[in-house]
Amino acid sequence: MKPYFYHPEADIEVQEIEDYYFLRSIDAYQMFLNEFLPAIEKIQQHPNRYPGYLHYTQRFVLQQFPYSIIYRQQLDAIQIIALAHASRRPGYWRKRT
Repeated sequence: MKPYFYHPEADIEVQEIEDYYFLRSIDAYQMFLNEFLPAIEKIQQHPNRYPGYLHYTQRFVLQQFPYSIIYRQQLDAIQIIALAHASRRPGYWRKRT
């Protein structure tokens, strides 16, 4: 299983999303974590399973929340580029690659 790390701007996105759901309700926050954290594990276990996306990245689409995990594989790790909301312009994060 490859380790992962967040691009600094992706780390901020994750924190903002977690804060949003936490302030909305503890249940919403827990539901988000229950989908997001296993998604990260799936990416770590099988990074090639998920389709190619923009700018030489790959994308894992969350099912219960309107977000996609945008990542790219490096030799020894997976870099999480963005946790992109479905309503944002595709590729807004391209300068991070």
